[in-house]
Amino acid sequence: MRMNDLSKSKKRPVKMAKKYDGMPLDLWRSLYDRADQIKTLAPWAWMDEEDYFGVQLPGNEPVRLVSFLGGWGEYFACAIYEGWESLHDIRTVQDMDDPSPMMTVMEIRHIQAVFTEREFVDESSAGVIRALGRKYRGPNDWPVFQSYRAGYLPWRIEADEAPALLEVLNQALGVALRTEDHPELLRGGGEGQYLFRVADATGGWRDEWREMPDLPGREMAVDLPVATLTALRSMPLMAVQVEMDFVLTAGHVQQTPDDRPESMYALTMVNADSGVVYGIEVMQALDGLDAMWATIPVKVLTLLQRLGGCPKQVAVRSDPMMNLLRPLTEWLPFRLVRQEKLPRTEAIMEDLDAFLSKSAQPGDTKKRVRRKKPSPPTSDSSALP
Repeated sequence: MRMNDLSKSKKRPVKMAKKYDGMPLDLWRSLYDRADQIKTLAPWAWMDEEDYFGVQLPGNEPVRLVSFLGGWGEYFACAIYEGWESLHDIRTVQDMDDPSPMMTVMEIRHIQAVFTEREFVDESSAGVIRALGRKYRGPNDWPVFQSYRAGYLPWRIEADEAPALLEVLNQALGVALRTEDHPELLRGGGEGQYLFRVADATGGWRDEWREMPDLPGREMAVDLPVATLTALRSMPLMAVQVEMDFVLTAGHVQQTPDDRPESMYALTMVNADSGVVYGIEVMQALDGLDAMWATIPVKVLTLLQRLGGCPKQVAVRSDPMMNLLRPLTEWLPFRLVRQEKLPRTEAIMEDLDAFLSKSAQPGDTKKRVRRKKPSPPTSDSSALP
């Protein structure tokens, strides 16, 4: 073809892949196809939420541990935990009778394909469903994909999470079908062994049994200001008892509608008799949970300075708070005790959460976890959380 012929030739329009929320609509369609298949199969009818199995994608991808939730008939989901640490953390939560704020489901990195009611479907997910032309009716029928990261509220999945999620859902569906015919499939590897679906270099998949590796312990450096401790020790002991707690609130911070909402935590100090609030410190975990927790002892000292001295007793409800405040008792004269309930604090937080929840994002569904019978509290709480 000559050059002048090129100028006369018609340009063919380039077909652009349709997108929604920054992801190709075909990828959304595949994700919802798998979610619909899982909902129809209902593997929670024969699989317990503690029946974990793993998926290892090619390359340097972290391991994923999968669990189907719904055996109690209340909350239905496929949960995918990223990394062995996340599996360790969710199992710790399940073993707790009353999880402390340091160890809640929202602080464990994972993704859920949740089957919920229309009122809990956020507008972004509703838009995807409309774009796909899907119709859902009734309770626990609407699929919603939620991404959980420490320090943030549950949020819609992001583009970089979707391809791996689809591969994991494919394998999860296959394992669910196999366990329906072979109920002992996930227990064939022996004590402490997890069945993994592992991708090979050719694109094929194989079964492999793996054991959870030894995980490094959590350590945090806490620097206590000696000058502040000395000043507080010189003040008279106050004839009051206080409750101190550290909680995840219903509030959040969101810079723009496209940003993942940042969680808000509160360190509270309340008079145990009158309910008078002596102080509330709002905190965030923008530098990580451990970094946030490491600041608590210093913030407690600040609250005590504002109070004008040390109370005769400080009551906390969690082991992490006991562990963090115990070093203060080596300098300061207050008595530190652990209580199962902090009634004055709970009343204050109900009011605060009611106020903060007015601005909560739709779709913030709560995951229910099955609890094991709690063990009695140990007297050895010397390790930091």
